[in-house]
Amino acid sequence: MKYKIRTVNSRRKFPEVVFEEERYALIGEMLLAERAFLAQILETLDSVLKDADNDNAAFAGNAFSLFVTGDFTKITNDISGSETEAPTAELKKLVRTYQRHYERIHR
Repeated sequence: MKYKIRTVNSRRKFPEVVFEEERYALIGEMLLAERAFLAQILETLDSVLKDADNDNAAFAGNAFSLFVTGDFTKITNDISGSETEAPTAELKKLVRTYQRHYERIHR
């Protein structure tokens, strides 16, 4: 998963993730839509990555749902039905990086 995070300057500044592969674009949409829940998303990802007894976990936000396993996370747009998958460990790194970027521009 290769991407760049850039700051969009509109009425309100926000980070936007631009992926090299189009199939991951839905993840960028999810991060923007669910930015109020980034900490909870990280907790959900960690609950599977850090606990060998926990095979899977789920998260549901305003517009997106995640089904997390140790290897992959399925991301679903609950409004349009669009889906994609991402490696769970890489998704965690991206969410953490996005969260830091978001906090930095909103200080």
